[in-house]
Amino acid sequence: MKIRRVCGGSLPLVALIAGLLVATHSATAPDIELAGGEPPRRSPVPVIANGFPGGMFALRNEETRLCLTSEPGRYYEYDGTWQQREYTRHSDRASVITDPGLAMLACDSSIRQRWLFDSSGANTYSGVRNNLVNGVAQDTRGYFALSYGSVPSQGGINARLVTAGSGLAVKWHIEDGYLFEEGYPKSVLTYLPGGRALKMTPRGGPYQRWRIQATP
Repeated sequence: MKIRRVCGGSLPLVALIAGLLVATHSATAPDIELAGGEPPRRSPVPVIANGFPGGMFALRNEETRLCLTSEPGRYYEYDGTWQQREYTRHSDRASVITDPGLAMLACDSSIRQRWLFDSSGANTYSGVRNNLVNGVAQDTRGYFALSYGSVPSQGGINARLVTAGSGLAVKWHIEDGYLFEEGYPKSVLTYLPGGRALKMTPRGGPYQRWRIQATP
C-alpha cells in the first residue's frame, strides 16, 4: 500500500503535525536530551500519545549512547546474475530493492536518525495510528515504520522497518525509557552490542533503556 508523504509529497509535514496536535491530550512531558549534550529538560512540546512528543526526535540508547538509525535498502539488477547497483528509475532490467535496515550509530542528528510518532493516522491511507515513522522516504516506496518479526536464521525476534501504514506496522509506547508494543510491556526493544542486533527481549535486561533526544 502506498503511503502519503510526510513532507514534500501529497501530505505536507505542516499538515501532519497539525493533525498530531489535534490528538494531543494532557500528560506529563517526557525528558528530552538536547543534541548538544546539555542536561535533559522537560519537553516544551506536549505529549501526543503513548509517552511520545510531537515533531521529529532521535531515539538514543542510554547505555551505548548510540542512536537508532535507518539504513538504505539495496538495489539489485538482473543481468545474467543479480548485481547490486545504484538505484535508477530508468533501467529496463529486472530489479529488486530490499527493505531498509536498522543500525545503531553515533548520534549526529542526520535525517536517518529522525523519527516521528504518528498518532493521527494522517501518514497512511488506512488510518493506522501510533507508528514510529522514520524521517527518510525510501526510493519510490515512501516512508517506513518501526516494527519487528521473527528471523529464523538470526534467532529471536528482530526489529525491522516495514512500509508505513501496512498491517505489519507496530503501535509503540515508551515508558520509563522502555520501548514496547502498545499493550505488551513485558517485551521491549533491546540493543545487543555483541551482534550489533536490535531485538525484542524480556524486560529487565541491559541495553533496553532509550531516551528521546531533540533534533535540530
